Order: sequence, then C-alpha cells, then structure tokens
Amino acid sequence: MKNTPAMKASPTEQVRQLIQGTKENEISRELVLDSLREKGIHDLNDFIAQSIKARNANQARTVAEIFPELKDRTYEDAMVELLFGKKAQSDARNCSYAEPRLPFVHGNSHYKPSEISRFNGKVVHYVWDSEMVGNGFLKAVTDPAEYREFVNGSTTRLGNGPEPFNHVPGAGHTFYQHINFGGYVLNLGYRHAFPDLTGVTMSGFWFWATSWNDQISSLRTGSGPVILGANIMNPYLTGPTTTVQANTSIPWIGQAWNDRVSAILG
Repeated sequence: MKNTPAMKASPTEQVRQLIQGTKENEISRELVLDSLREKGIHDLNDFIAQSIKARNANQARTVAEIFPELKDRTYEDAMVELLFGKKAQSDARNCSYAEPRLPFVHGNSHYKPSEISRFNGKVVHYVWDSEMVGNGFLKAVTDPAEYREFVNGSTTRLGNGPEPFNHVPGAGHTFYQHINFGGYVLNLGYRHAFPDLTGVTMSGFWFWATSWNDQISSLRTGSGPVILGANIMNPYLTGPTTTVQANTSIPWIGQAWNDRVSAILG
C-alpha cells in the first residue's frame, strides 16, 4: 500500500505554527510575504485596510448598537425577546437540535441527549445551574416566563426604576483560556458583546493570530447575566446558547461548554 505524503501547511499556517512554537527566528521574509499574498495583501494599501479590519474585529460592540430595535426595552425584556421572541420562534420551527454533550433536565423531567429531538420546532435555551452541572446535567428552558424569572434581579439597578437595555455603567466580565481562571484573559465591558470570536485575537500578531473562538474554559461575570453562544451571531444568536447569572465565578464551564464558545453577549 502506497503511503500518501502529508500535505504541506499553507504559508499562513506555517507562520502561525512557528509563532506558537516560539520559533519566530525561523520565520523568513519570503514566508511572511507568501502568507500576506495568501491573505490578499499585495501592497501597503491592502496591508492598511486589512489591519483596520482586524483591529475593528477585536473591538467589542455595545448590545444597543447590535440590536437598536431593543434599546428602549428593559434588560430582562430584551433578553427574553432575543432568545424567545418572534425571530427565535420562527428560526426554531425549522430547527433540528444537535444532541447536547450532557443529558439535560427540563422542568422536573430528565432526558438523554438523544431526546433533544422531542423539542425540535421549539426554542430551547440552557441556563447555568452549578448544582445540576456538578451532577452531570444541563438545565433546559423553553418557557419565556421561566427564563425571565432566572434573569430577573440578576442585573444592577439604577435607582428604583427598570434598567434600559442600552449601555449603562456596571462591572464587566472576564473569560479565561484555561480552567481555574488560567491562561490568556479576555475582558468584556458591561452591556457589550463579541458577536464573532473568530476575529478576536487571543495571542499573536493579527495576521497570524490564535483567536478566542472555542477557547474559553472558565469565567467571572460582572453586573449582569452573560449569554454564551456556540455559534457566531448573525446578527442574532443561533444554535446552542446558555445564560450565566450576574456575579458568578465558574472555574470550569463543564464538558458541554468547554472550548465551545463562539459568541458572547453581556
């Protein structure tokens, strides 16, 4: 049987591997130029344009900027609308859910991962319950009222009135590459979002960076709840999502969410 030769890594991947292996001294001028050409950069104008694009991708956006139609809602109303509103309901009608990595609890009933198919056509959202996760289960919610109860009181209040969805002062959130709050650190301001973590740099120079996509293993939330998404927002959240309440420290986000987060809304 003939051995198939291994495919040579692309110039960009070669540069990335040398950076990650702390072998920058082995990066040649020709390899860098080949990598830049691979990315469509042929002159200084291209380089500047791509640099601006990469910088913008690294900046968190306010949730009010992403969802201006919700800026006059209270925070709880807006979160319920995002996860259980007309758009979410419409998307769910044609949705077949992938099996979660853990069995789950819905109401007082326990389900195997394969039984998620019972909920096809409905909106299913997971909420963080440390006790259940510790026992090897996820907590699934399909009722907007139950979700509202979960997030109600989990946000900082301005005076005695309801707090609007648009940006207000509050403590931000911190995410970590490794368990027990180790490794690289990603900070997110209160009422901000990273809709696409594939463009957010964890380490390395922009053009050969390792992104934060599928890298988060532990976290600390600030003044409000945080929604974690397994998929990039486009512009709404799609796919598996989970909400973590305010002022919560999680040394490991568990088998179901470890190295799986692609979008954050806090």
